[in-house]
Amino acid sequence: MMHSLFVEWIRRHPQNLGVRLRLWYVVSNVDRSPKILALRTEEVRFLKLLKPSGARSNLEELLAAMHHKLDRGCSFSEFPMSYGDATRMPRKGFKLVLLGDASVGKSSILMRFLHNKFSEEIETTVGAAFNTKTIESRGRQVKFEIWDTAGQERFRSLAPMYYRGASAAVVVYDQTNAVTFERAQEWVRQVMSTSANPNIVIALAANKADMEEKRQVPWEKAESFAQQEGLFLLDTSAMSGKNVLRLFEGVAELLPDEPFVPQQRGLQVTSNTQSTAAADGKPPAKRLCCA
Repeated sequence: MMHSLFVEWIRRHPQNLGVRLRLWYVVSNVDRSPKILALRTEEVRFLKLLKPSGARSNLEELLAAMHHKLDRGCSFSEFPMSYGDATRMPRKGFKLVLLGDASVGKSSILMRFLHNKFSEEIETTVGAAFNTKTIESRGRQVKFEIWDTAGQERFRSLAPMYYRGASAAVVVYDQTNAVTFERAQEWVRQVMSTSANPNIVIALAANKADMEEKRQVPWEKAESFAQQEGLFLLDTSAMSGKNVLRLFEGVAELLPDEPFVPQQRGLQVTSNTQSTAAADGKPPAKRLCCA
């Protein structure tokens, strides 16, 4: 169904360079004329039209430009979709990455945030999983594009690929396991030293608050680290739901008006605004600690 709509759009708007496409689906079993190729990038899937004759139409040039920008770090959310005479400008997405060791509860926190559910039998994340959710913050709609990364050591080297260009990171540790707190500190320092975003919002989630009797990491120790690094710290429990929504709401409150857009080779690939400072010269909002 989606590919037929796409082809119809091409027929109706063959020369419209002013209209950019937002394509949410990967087409399967598509028509051979014209031929549509599904391409996979690091974060998104999108479609590119290839004419059998080899001639490059204006639309092909537009899609090629989309491909080029996506490969150079451009956010997929910057391509609104237009169809017919109805134009919809979607909210720009803020990329957020969940980091932390295996079994600290990253995926459980995400499940609680997305669906308000908890499961003891949640599957271990392999590589990374992607989800989105929109919440209201400061009178605006904030769309989170969330990457839930695997915590196993063999996947650790892949993490920079996911937090590169992120607007926010949530580092999770298990407060009943002191080792995971030490590793969480390493995650925080790694993000701060290697992220392309100098103003990335970082939250520290002290998870498994429902197991207070087994706590190994004193709250004062976590609080001291959070204050030292300027982190937004919260005591959370994916099982009970404690502070999970507040965690994401707190991050949203600290985000700038526009998602961070990474620069590639000294060129700003998109966006008319910068996250480092507003156009009026005002500094970005300060981080919270220990809410």
